[in-house]
Amino acid sequence: MHSLCEHGRVYDAFELLTRLENEGISPDTITFNILISGLRKQGKLEEAIELLDRMMLKGCKPNLGSHQQVLYGLLEAKQFVRAKCFMNQMISRRFRPSFESYKLMILGLCTENLMEEVDLVLQHMVRQCGGRLRSQRQQQQVNR
Repeated sequence: MHSLCEHGRVYDAFELLTRLENEGISPDTITFNILISGLRKQGKLEEAIELLDRMMLKGCKPNLGSHQQVLYGLLEAKQFVRAKCFMNQMISRRFRPSFESYKLMILGLCTENLMEEVDLVLQHMVRQCGGRLRSQRQQQQVNR
């Protein structure tokens, strides 16, 4: 499935998925992530978002990678406000966006001259990073 997606044959990968499901084999998070990534790379962002929703409806829990692929797709499509909303959904699901995601988000919002949005994203990033730094310091104190 990975090879099909890497070679731009995402719809062939979906056919394979259908055959597997017809045989009673349920896709796992990795399988869904491969398909989400393949869709993103082909610019089929809406289908990637629908697949993320389908994944959850089937009881398969998405991981950080599932969310990052959709977020990168939104950022690549220059849908920065929508990406910010999706980032908030990620955070509410207890997934931390990568530093690269924050960087791309801030650069994109600046390019679009959405400074109020930039300020909100920066504030959130500082809270996220600050919390991580505090927890590392606390861990060092516990280890002493």
